[in-house]
Amino acid sequence: MLVTTDINAPVAILLVDDEATIVNALRSELSLQSHTVFTANSGKEALTLLEEQKIDILITDLNMPGMNGLELLTSASKIQDEIQTIVLTGFGDMKNAIEAVNRGAAGYMLKPPDLNELDKQITSCKKRIILGRTLKKRNEELELEVLKRTEAEQELQQAKVYTDTILASMADTLMVTTFDGMVMKVNRSASQLLRYSESEFLGCHVDQFCRQHVDDDEEVFSLGAELKAMLPAGGFDNLEAVFIAKNGLEIPVLISASVMRDDRGEETGIIVAAKDITDYKQAQKELREKEAQLIHAGRLTAMGEMASGIAHELNQPLTIIRMAAQNFGYRMAEGMLGEEDSLQISDKIMKQVDRAASIINLMRTFVRSEGKDDDDVIVDPSIPTLDALTFFREQYRVHDIELVTEITEGLPKIAIHPNHYEQIVVNLLSNARYAVNKKGDQQEEYKKQVIIKLSYIEEGAGSIILEVDDNGIGMSEEEQKRCWEPFFSTKEVGEGTGLGLYIIHSIIRERQGTIQMESVEGKGTKLTVQFPVVKLAT
Repeated sequence: MLVTTDINAPVAILLVDDEATIVNALRSELSLQSHTVFTANSGKEALTLLEEQKIDILITDLNMPGMNGLELLTSASKIQDEIQTIVLTGFGDMKNAIEAVNRGAAGYMLKPPDLNELDKQITSCKKRIILGRTLKKRNEELELEVLKRTEAEQELQQAKVYTDTILASMADTLMVTTFDGMVMKVNRSASQLLRYSESEFLGCHVDQFCRQHVDDDEEVFSLGAELKAMLPAGGFDNLEAVFIAKNGLEIPVLISASVMRDDRGEETGIIVAAKDITDYKQAQKELREKEAQLIHAGRLTAMGEMASGIAHELNQPLTIIRMAAQNFGYRMAEGMLGEEDSLQISDKIMKQVDRAASIINLMRTFVRSEGKDDDDVIVDPSIPTLDALTFFREQYRVHDIELVTEITEGLPKIAIHPNHYEQIVVNLLSNARYAVNKKGDQQEEYKKQVIIKLSYIEEGAGSIILEVDDNGIGMSEEEQKRCWEPFFSTKEVGEGTGLGLYIIHSIIRERQGTIQMESVEGKGTKLTVQFPVVKLAT
């Protein structure tokens, strides 16, 4: 059997002729060239051999009793699809020889055959076999379902039909452009999406169908410029942009592009594929709205859990105001109220009013729903950290929990809305309070402690690190795996919603931050939140 890529290798040849003299002569000559030669004196005998042996080249007479050469040619190709056939014919039977070529024969020769010409035809058959195997391997690698081809012209034509069919049936929008971004071809989906006919696309620049806008770096987005810029790399994937339909409708899309090459590897244009992500964008918007509702619900739950601490925080300035007012009234009744005393008492009352107002304002901003003004801002993380601690100091004191705070001064800033950051701190401190109280219920002679740290590391681009470390009941391995799931809670029924960690995990992830947990059952839990810092222009 012919080695796949060795044109000089011997082949397996089957000689079929009812004239023994010709068969014997050809067999002797071909055997001298190291070919493996099988012989048959009829078409029927040849078919039996083809069922048993792998044959590369069939050399057959056209005129034989029983099954003629044309019939053998047709049957042989059905048994072995790679077989190449050379037909032998008499001088007066050229019509049948041409018919054999039309049926797929590699060539024909007049009897008696010229040995030099026969050698050339065998070499030509080898080339056809190698080419066929190479094309078959290439098709398998490209995973294309193409029709079998026997001639180069048929292969090219069938490939073109196949390609055009794929382009027409693709659900995604596809354009073929020049390197300058001029549209050369579009598929049916492009016309359906953008409401232009195919002829209206041709000769237009891609920027005509894609919205240009100014990005964060104050550069104008141009799809044509993006296509030019990607040429050295050969392509790009999932570039988000907006197409403009003929009726003015804006359609969000994900664009991928790659350089198109011909069969010689030469660059001929750019293929631009765009996927309509309107449904995805709508689902993303709805998801953000639902997450905002969950975040708001979580803030209300946290505020309810902190009610006693807030009441104490408000009670302190109210008590001082009451005492100051009583003092003011007593001194006035006794005639002991001078101008300096009046100013001091008034100043004390105003400070406590401001303090109470500040606490109420924190409560109001913390529990209100998300609004259009709640976009992320550049914030010093120590400020919302201290605001959140306002709600917990008295609560921890009442529960006999030691609260240790370590906040580094002069921290870099991060991009987040203060409410969202406070939500993270409140949830972590609330969970820590529950964990140490739970352990306190189970164990005497136990000192409850929660440590909160806020610091900065310069590694990489720099990060703010928030740590909340408690010595409470800790979590099992199974609980640690499931704790980020919505509605999963380790608290008793009625004591938690199971949304706290899920919500803050979403908040952190959206800001390209991370949260890590270290927990040992019975010993405590440490949660570490990391946010990238914002590099401010100097």
